[in-house]
Amino acid sequence: MFNSRLVILILVFALSIFIGSGIAFGSELGVSGVPMGQEVAGTPAQEVLEKSNLGDSSNVDQQPNLLSEREANRNLRISRFAECQKLNPHQLSEVSRVIVYFNQFIAKKQVVVSSDIEDSKTVNPENSIQVNQIKNQIKVANSALIELFEKYKKVGGNENLAENVKELEDPCDQLLEEIKYPHEKQEKKSFYDPTLITRARVLIDSCKLPDYPRISIYNEEEGTVRLALLIDVDGRVSVSFVEKSSKSLLLDMYANEAFKKCRFEPNKYNGKPQVAWTVIEYVYKLPRD
Repeated sequence: MFNSRLVILILVFALSIFIGSGIAFGSELGVSGVPMGQEVAGTPAQEVLEKSNLGDSSNVDQQPNLLSEREANRNLRISRFAECQKLNPHQLSEVSRVIVYFNQFIAKKQVVVSSDIEDSKTVNPENSIQVNQIKNQIKVANSALIELFEKYKKVGGNENLAENVKELEDPCDQLLEEIKYPHEKQEKKSFYDPTLITRARVLIDSCKLPDYPRISIYNEEEGTVRLALLIDVDGRVSVSFVEKSSKSLLLDMYANEAFKKCRFEPNKYNGKPQVAWTVIEYVYKLPRD
């Protein structure tokens, strides 16, 4: 059921929807991915136009100094954010969130096992098969949790047991807010001629699309994650974040980690590359029997 992979990519200007599958991030979590996916859809161009920013002033030629200052400020904020993400407090926040997720997964599955064992005594002997499957899932999760807790301690975590770990705030969040999403606050840029705008497109051969994390499959998680990516003039992703969650921590992380490593054909205005935001939606969908 998981052996075939069909990933179809449709780019409607800057916004695309994918269906797919996990990333190299999974190895850090002790979780392997399983390829899957089938459908695609797009979003109207007008909505995309309202969600991208190709500049900071309608008088570009008349205000070069102002634009240069804004660009310098933006680059400084991006640089600070990138440096923040390399520091232990950020990594501690990330790993603490994943540990809490795994603790919740294990607790949930243990309740199911206890219930099924009790039922199997009087109702359905075949439940023992399901119990063994869930026990194996718990074993996989515990193995991943051991690796996660080792990383947690390495980056400064002070709890002595994984089950005591609580989610920690990310010190980089405030820096992200300072550079986050022009379309949340920007005025409408009606002075741009839409016929001169070329939207960014992902270069599929440049990146590995996300896999489906094994634990998310065990947990029957699916959904759509919407990512916002700031694409530089050379087609690299400067900043990425989850704009709308799939309601699964792992699915969000896997998608974000994968797409921020991709290369893009940058946004252009009148043939000139521009720094601009691009929105991508990636759909995780469990196969149906």
